[in-house]
Amino acid sequence: MARKFDRRAVLKLLGASSVGAMLPWLHTRAADAQAGTVPLRVLFLELGHGARRGTWEPTVAGPADPASTQVVTDWAFRGPMAALEPYRSRINLFQNLDMVSAKVDPSAAANAHEDGHTHALVAADRFNGTGNLGGGVSIDQLVASQLNAPQLLTRLRSLELAVDEYSGEYSQSYNHHRYAVPGQKLPFITHIPVMWSYVFPEPLDGDVAAQAERIAKHTSVYDFVRGDYDRLIAKLGTEDRAKIQSMLDLRSDLQQALTLVNDRAANRPEESSILGPWSTLQEGYLQGHPGNRLWHTKADLVSQLMSAALHTDTTRVGNLVIDLPPDYEFDYVNGTIYSGVQTSDWHDLTHKVSGDNPELADTAARAANDQMEAHTYTKLAQLLAFLDSLPETDGGTMLDHTLILVCSHIGEGSHDVTRLPWMLIGDAQGALRTGRYLRFPITRFDNPNQVGQLSYPSQASERIYNYRGRPHNDLFVTIARAMGLSVDSFGRSLAESKGAITELLT
Repeated sequence: MARKFDRRAVLKLLGASSVGAMLPWLHTRAADAQAGTVPLRVLFLELGHGARRGTWEPTVAGPADPASTQVVTDWAFRGPMAALEPYRSRINLFQNLDMVSAKVDPSAAANAHEDGHTHALVAADRFNGTGNLGGGVSIDQLVASQLNAPQLLTRLRSLELAVDEYSGEYSQSYNHHRYAVPGQKLPFITHIPVMWSYVFPEPLDGDVAAQAERIAKHTSVYDFVRGDYDRLIAKLGTEDRAKIQSMLDLRSDLQQALTLVNDRAANRPEESSILGPWSTLQEGYLQGHPGNRLWHTKADLVSQLMSAALHTDTTRVGNLVIDLPPDYEFDYVNGTIYSGVQTSDWHDLTHKVSGDNPELADTAARAANDQMEAHTYTKLAQLLAFLDSLPETDGGTMLDHTLILVCSHIGEGSHDVTRLPWMLIGDAQGALRTGRYLRFPITRFDNPNQVGQLSYPSQASERIYNYRGRPHNDLFVTIARAMGLSVDSFGRSLAESKGAITELLT
């Protein structure tokens, strides 16, 4: 009986196998780094739902200047970020880094979270006026595309992994916004055994047949790779056909891709080091509890898998999402009352201690939120420690050769997309200065001539609606430059953009 193809299913599955997503890429030569050189990698790490103001902004001496950029080198982490202290000299923090593109997007977002999601790494107007799709290529995919032009250097253009506490076999997430094609989200793999088989499909003996069998077992789109794409495309409308064809033009032959090897294969970890700890977990809805620490264990294992993919030069561009820890990880109890207001869950708690809400004054509510953030930053510190434990051929470590953007889709729990608690970690093999806290100026956008006479607003709401800081587009230009790419602008054209952040470039 002829197999029937549903339009939505075809689009979803082909999207899942699109650029940098669920299948390896053709490469007919070994990675092109010259002998003795170490490639530079970049990791885009998304952590939770931002951070409460007053927890991530470091302590500094002296007031901020609202009219000019200040470069501060004498600063200190606050309590929730204490785990990052050993890496302070490698980290750059920012004050008044804003998603200005989201403020001027003419289309309305589907909800407050999508406002930030659609702009976080895209910085362009939403796709065709939709409220929940990004309208441009995300910065990670721009970097991946240019690094691999004119010929691919690594088996995977990029790798997308997510720490999702409730993930079953073959599960993927489309909740995260990375775009190789505008309007078409890349899927993130969420199930650890599938991650392993995707990153390391080949057995160590190089048996190509066994490689193909393993891919077929663990990748839901394999049948479509073998199938007749023309027959599928013929069933689609003109617009859909063009979209799919644009992705297929960037695809490559699976069997040839499986033969790719490089001289970094020896960096591959033992399979048991990942799948062994995973096998002790009880996965499933509401299975997380103090005796079955799904989030804690999976965050560690997925971080190690991402590090291994970069260390083996399977890819040079990584996307890793680690969501906020569940209640049991930081002793929060649903229904806790703060300042006479009942909170329903950790998500509600982040709202109660954000913006201008009265619970900001509740020390218990702040302490609970701080503990949650501390857990997240501890996972970041553990990732940095793991990267620093992986030796490189020049005597350094993976951390010395990896640039990391730590980002979020909102600034804090009030859904604000200004004053982003982002950080840049690493000097990109000497391309960037580090250990800096850059305090960008703010502009009252209803009267730009007032710049130089401004004082910082006393209320968060006044800052959100009446002022703009440095567009986050400029940080993306800086990252691209640090990766050796010729990029002068990114995303939506903005009057506030100044291009690369020269205070960071060497």
